Amino acid sequence: YYIERFEDRQSNPLPDWSVDAGAGSLRVSNGYLVVDGYAAAFLGDETWYNARIAFGDGVYEEVNEFHVMMHMQDERNYMGMSCSRSSGFLVCGGVEVVNGAESPVNGFGQGTRLCAEGQMECTIAFQVIDGRYSVAVNGQEVVAFTDSTFESGAVGFAVDGAYSVNYILVYEPPYGASTGYTLFRDDFDTDGWSAEVDDDDYAVVTKSVEGGVYRWEVEAKQGVVASEIREVLQTAETDGYPNRFAYSARTRQVSGPADAAHGLLFRARDYDNFYYFRVTNEGEAGLYALVENEWNELVTPVYTEAYKPGEVNELRVVTEAGRFSFWINGVYLFQANDSRFPLGSIGMAVELVEAGQVGEFEFDDVRIAVRAR
Repeated sequence: YYIERFEDRQSNPLPDWSVDAGAGSLRVSNGYLVVDGYAAAFLGDETWYNARIAFGDGVYEEVNEFHVMMHMQDERNYMGMSCSRSSGFLVCGGVEVVNGAESPVNGFGQGTRLCAEGQMECTIAFQVIDGRYSVAVNGQEVVAFTDSTFESGAVGFAVDGAYSVNYILVYEPPYGASTGYTLFRDDFDTDGWSAEVDDDDYAVVTKSVEGGVYRWEVEAKQGVVASEIREVLQTAETDGYPNRFAYSARTRQVSGPADAAHGLLFRARDYDNFYYFRVTNEGEAGLYALVENEWNELVTPVYTEAYKPGEVNELRVVTEAGRFSFWINGVYLFQANDSRFPLGSIGMAVELVEAGQVGEFEFDDVRIAVRAR
């Protein structure tokens, strides 16, 4: 856990946090962290499933807005609470923020009173344990709700106005039931995948396992999506694979045109039915479903600076039943909901869009992780 006390902090009050604050708006005075104006700070990453953040002895008498974020994917996607002063109280409500759009949270309505003005020792704690969110004031739980929109993510807070707090504690509690496990992993030190030359009407695809990577060399005869599916034991558990899991791989486009693409297949029923997390070498990422050999666009491609052309990139998809979230190099991209393929295997694909194009691609460190509730 992290505990930030401010008795000896001056030049950098929050050294381990990512901070967004104007000049002079964040300082330490008499052992308190003091905000004059606007300041926001964030801590943690996408591996934080359970978390608790507490603000010790906070003073809210001149706060205009106070926000706490949990399971942050980024500043536009998180669960949290939003507060302001009203009628002598700090009044709060739960918010779900998806792609910048706020929605209220059932079970934590706007107008929930937390701290009264003049209540000098008001400690607010916000936590999530296995999908159950709760808020406590001075150690007493005042509200709780459950939600599964975001399974993991960072924590953060934002303040507008005049605010001071004696300490901030961030704690990552242990999992309530199971810490999960790695169901499948392949770093391609052994030859367990298809290593052959496929020559058909679409392309010549040469696959080989060399130097600890799975290498594909593709020469297109027309636009082509070449794919490989790997059967993985299906446990048929509601809280396990293939219902709830994270699938990741390290990938690289070694050569080829900028509009070439590659990515991860999941819930693959066969070579005509699967989901395709697709990334181009120009940094555009999207989601598609191939249904009876017909393509369906589920998420329109979006540009991300997280993708590094020509370098090794980690692609990751996290599934929970029909809800999917997507990441590149630890950066959250988007979320999608779809239920047409409840079961299926994993795989990978490469794509060239025109006849005569040639490309080389590499895959490594394929991993399926399962975290049962």
